[in-house]
Amino acid sequence: MKKIWQLCLMLSLSCSFSYVAQADELDDIIIVKTNKQRIDEEKIETNKKQAGDVIMNAMGLLGVPYVFGGSTPKGLDCSGFIQYVFKQSVKVTLPRTAAQMAKTGQSIERSELKPGDLVFFNTRGFANSHVGLYIGNNKFMHAPRTGKTVEVALMTNKYWNARYNGARRVDSSSGKAASFVTAESKPLNTSTNTQTKKATPSSEPKKKTDAVKPKQPQKTDNKKSSAKKVETKNNKKKETKKTETKKATTTKKSTDKTKNKKKS
Repeated sequence: MKKIWQLCLMLSLSCSFSYVAQADELDDIIIVKTNKQRIDEEKIETNKKQAGDVIMNAMGLLGVPYVFGGSTPKGLDCSGFIQYVFKQSVKVTLPRTAAQMAKTGQSIERSELKPGDLVFFNTRGFANSHVGLYIGNNKFMHAPRTGKTVEVALMTNKYWNARYNGARRVDSSSGKAASFVTAESKPLNTSTNTQTKKATPSSEPKKKTDAVKPKQPQKTDNKKSSAKKVETKNNKKKETKKTETKKATTTKKSTDKTKNKKKS
């Protein structure tokens, strides 16, 4: 009987210990979730502030003329406009071309767009050849083309809607563009419209191979070379005949002149 009571006591103690352990684990989970939620909320607030700074800087460039290759307020192209705005507002240096920017940050769906995101279009026959800054309400800012200035455009416009390629979100908290490119980052897919798809030229230089391929000697056609030789010989013969005939005519004329003088 005593052993039975001891066994019951041990079982009750083990149950109470397991309950305490489970409670401790539950408390730890609640603390982790609370901290994560607080960090996420702080990050959202920070991103909102940064997006506001980016858009305010972009608005200050409205009316700046488009200049191909331009990256200053004197003149800007599409990628130069984006690069300048991010550098001035959040001290982030983005890549120089739209195609390179399309590999930066996190790919997002069109329904997830928020102010400050980058939007990409196909305007030159290949994907991600144009970039703009989303400012909300289906509107974006960009430097369109030669003869135009930095302006606000509607994404629902027939032209831009048909050429839309995708969007990227840049996390500007780190201040380094290199950290934006992660293993999960993937290039944007081309739009699913009926537009003809063309291959995107690679922006990365081709890797040089260590082994240098020997130059192969060019094969010459023997028949063609022999025909050319015969032709050059014939041309030389013709030239010599012409010179001989010219000499003969000149000597004949001179002799005729001398005869005429003697007769006179």
